[in-house]
Amino acid sequence: MENELEGDAQSDSLEAVLKLIDLDYERTSAFIESIVGTGTTIRGWGVTLWLGLLGFAVDRHRWQLAALAGAVTVAIALADAYHASLYRQALDHARMAENITSRYFAMLHHGDDDPDAERDLRVQLAGYRYGLYTNLWRFRLRDVWNAPPVAFFRVIYPLLVAGAAAAAIYIKY
Repeated sequence: MENELEGDAQSDSLEAVLKLIDLDYERTSAFIESIVGTGTTIRGWGVTLWLGLLGFAVDRHRWQLAALAGAVTVAIALADAYHASLYRQALDHARMAENITSRYFAMLHHGDDDPDAERDLRVQLAGYRYGLYTNLWRFRLRDVWNAPPVAFFRVIYPLLVAGAAAAAIYIKY
């Protein structure tokens, strides 16, 4: 009788923890959606500002405006990299929550056929760090090179800066 009550308490505790993880997953998903929207907006503004400044620089024969286009591109790239870093961290956090949910599903699905399923789930739960915001790390400049999407940070932004520099040099001389 006592083991049965203990088992019910553990089951209720497990279900309560899984509900919290589900809530954490929902919050993380909403955060990811907002970060994706913000990143898209930043990239759109970055290209628009670059193109506008460069066009104005050529039209007015002002190399300073072309140089400003390069500086603005660097600033936009840093803001974009910061948001990309937040996205990557949130995605990793969501994957951890999904992994726990997957293990819980496996435990329910396999039942007595897999005696290690509950233990594996509890190991995952022990390593889970609840709360996205309390687990975010500080942005570092080295995060820029590996920020997703990599093509923007390794190809597109450097090409925009190089194009602005080339235009500034061409206009000045």
